Amino acid sequence: MKRIGLQAQRRAQGSVCQLCAFSTSSISRRFTPFSPRAINRNSLYTTSRAAALPSLRRNEVAYRYSSTVAKSQRASHSDYGVREIISHSDSIISGTSIPSEESVINILKRSQAVVDAAQTDAALSEARSDVKPKKKDAISSLLELDDEGERTQAPQSQKEDPSIATSALSDMLNNLLQDPKVFISPEILRLYTSIQCQLKKADHIPTIFTLYANKPSPRSSGDTISYHPANPKSPKNAIPSTIADQALEVAMEQLNLPLALAIIDSAYCTPAFYRSKILRKASLPVAGMLATPPAAWAISTYLSTLQNTMDPSTARGISFAAILAYVTFTSAVGVVAAVTANDHMRRVVWIPGTALRHRWLREEERQALDRVAQTWGFKDPLMRGEEVGEEWEAIREFIGMRGMILDKTDHMEGME
Repeated sequence: MKRIGLQAQRRAQGSVCQLCAFSTSSISRRFTPFSPRAINRNSLYTTSRAAALPSLRRNEVAYRYSSTVAKSQRASHSDYGVREIISHSDSIISGTSIPSEESVINILKRSQAVVDAAQTDAALSEARSDVKPKKKDAISSLLELDDEGERTQAPQSQKEDPSIATSALSDMLNNLLQDPKVFISPEILRLYTSIQCQLKKADHIPTIFTLYANKPSPRSSGDTISYHPANPKSPKNAIPSTIADQALEVAMEQLNLPLALAIIDSAYCTPAFYRSKILRKASLPVAGMLATPPAAWAISTYLSTLQNTMDPSTARGISFAAILAYVTFTSAVGVVAAVTANDHMRRVVWIPGTALRHRWLREEERQALDRVAQTWGFKDPLMRGEEVGEEWEAIREFIGMRGMILDKTDHMEGME
């Protein structure tokens, strides 16, 4: 039988007990606030904080609606395509000439391809992880444990996280479109919004929406670049409803209330959007209204020749007045019925007394706020009106300032 050596407990040196020795050593390791170590730490903290203040103030607007925590990114990426796209973008930003629209669209399309490939790989890996492995014996699983560990750990250590590359692409696109030399066209805006929505990174979309309408257009004159101010009220600078809805859907999915309200402000509440809506939806009815009097006069002139009971001029005047009265009354009733319809309204309605033209122009804004209220509120119709909290009060106040009512009693379930 082997011997087991027992070692006696060491005694504390000196004439003090172990508790006193421990307390004395712990106190000696501490340092007072006025010690040189504390002074150096405070000075370093103050210096680093003072150096960080300008950068924080500079990036305050850019990350105002940030919904995700920034991750540390590598300086270089293992994917050659990502490195090439980023280098091409950096060359455009650091260049002194105006880039062509085709080159910017090419960068966006290549970024779209990288994002699609990354999402496809993520979907495939998730599908593979969901597949249930076959049942094995306890002994066989223990014997294959070491082999499986060696086979799985080696590839995982070499494989780079695809989210790092996609985050780098997202930051690259933000810097590219914010460059003064890059003109944001409708196609560039559509591709940028589609990529950021796929990546679930809609933090800078309100900034890009604002730049789309207010960014000066660059023009080259020799070796210099001149910038001409844009007209933010022009209908061509309006954000399309499909793009705004796509960005708003991502903000609501992330439950980022400031981002959702910022997207609504920068997309649906601009004069350019109102003028674009008038040209798209009101041009044909206005043209018909202007063409109604001449058409009515021609029809009444023809009808006056089909009778012999009165003077042709009198018959023409009576028929002309009758046609105009009928068309005006019918169109007025139709417009009022179309504008005041509230069957599609769920939680947000207009304040009584709001002008009909404002209701028609701002209908997209009301629909967006209605979607926001449905996202942050209860899903059960019987529980509506019971929501509490800081964000819910902010939504109610924001909607009230826009001339609307949240959860009007007459429209609530069971309160008709």
